[in-house]
Amino acid sequence: MDRELERQLIKKAQENVAAFEELYNHYLPKIYGFLLNRAGQKELAEDLTSEVFAKALANLGKYDDRGVSFAAWLFKIARNTLIDYTRKKKEILTDAVEAYEPAQIETGKKAVSSLEDDERKVFIRKTINNLPEKYQTVLSLKFFEELSNDEIAEIVGCGKGAVAVRVHRALRLMRKHLIGNPEFLEINF
Repeated sequence: MDRELERQLIKKAQENVAAFEELYNHYLPKIYGFLLNRAGQKELAEDLTSEVFAKALANLGKYDDRGVSFAAWLFKIARNTLIDYTRKKKEILTDAVEAYEPAQIETGKKAVSSLEDDERKVFIRKTINNLPEKYQTVLSLKFFEELSNDEIAEIVGCGKGAVAVRVHRALRLMRKHLIGNPEFLEINF
C-alpha cells in the first residue's frame, strides 16, 4: 500500500471507525500469516489476529506517523500480543505442523516431490520454533513476511545492524541443526 494512501486512510479511520475496514482488509493476511508462522496453530492465530486488530482499532487515535510505518506498528502489536499470550499460558509454541496444509494427492514424481517439500517446510518451521524468540521473530519477519531490516528494527525495537546480526546468528544456528539432518541440507539459506 502506498504510504500516502495509508496516511489518508489512517486519518479517516481516526475520525470514523468505518474507514478502518480498508486498512484491516489490506493488513489482515499479513498479520494472520505472521501469527500463523509463529504460533503454528490456525485457531490460535485467528484469535490472536482478532486481538491485534481490536487493540489497533482501540489505539488508533494514539497512532502517530513519526517515521514508524503503520505496518510496523501492527506487527509490533502482533508480536507483543503473541508474547503476552505465551507468558499467560506459559506455553512454548513449537509445533507448527498445522501451519502447512497436506499436499494434495497427485500421481507420479510430482507427488513425491510435493510431499518432500511439505516435510522440509515442517522441519524448517520446527527448527525455527526451537530457536530463541528474538531469532524466531526476525526470521519470520524477514523471510516469511519479507520485511526490510529497517521495518524489522522498528517492530522489535533495535537497530538495523542488530537485526542483521540476529538474522545471521539465527541462520548459523539453523545450519548447525540442519547438519545433523543431512536429508534437509539441500535447502539454501
